[in-house]
Amino acid sequence: MKLVITEEQFNKMIMLINEVVSEDESFIDYIVSVEGKVLDEKGLHKAYKDSKGIWTIGYGHAKTGDSKVKPGLKISEKKARELLKKDLIKFEGKVKDYVNKKFPGKTMNNHQIQMLTDFAFNLGDLDKFPKFVKSVINKDWETAKKNYKRYAGGKELTDRNKKFFDKFLKTIPTEPKTEPLYQIQTPQADNTRVVQPRILNFKT
Repeated sequence: MKLVITEEQFNKMIMLINEVVSEDESFIDYIVSVEGKVLDEKGLHKAYKDSKGIWTIGYGHAKTGDSKVKPGLKISEKKARELLKKDLIKFEGKVKDYVNKKFPGKTMNNHQIQMLTDFAFNLGDLDKFPKFVKSVINKDWETAKKNYKRYAGGKELTDRNKKFFDKFLKTIPTEPKTEPLYQIQTPQADNTRVVQPRILNFKT
């Protein structure tokens, strides 16, 4: 069986094949370790204003149109992690959309997705670090090591930068050699591809 799809559909298909890597507990633990938090005397997370004056709770969960963060709100550690997971999944989706638009034809592995999701979640978008983002997309790790550091108020975020480097840049994981999930031809004159699919196993 052959399936003819457009180039845009092909790129979206590749992104959808990737699992939602922001649900990885080790990634969530990392974000917990670098994000600030405010606790009351009983150990509950309580709402506070961040550096921009936005009401926030837990691990960077800020008040938005669909968020009900307000003064006096308190939540458990379990709830804080649940909100963080939802936020990371949302920003992971934004990262995939951003890469699909800015770097058409490029795909990412889980390591790259988590790196950029961390930046998007922390900074709000990826346009503030164009050299770093481009180096991650192209797996140019030497350039990434020169452009990954983040600053606030003119001061380096030394703890966050060190933990980011140790997790993502100190040792780059070797990608296993696996049989491709699909066989494709190069783009046709009408900007379509012919895909010969293999059996795909999707999580439900």
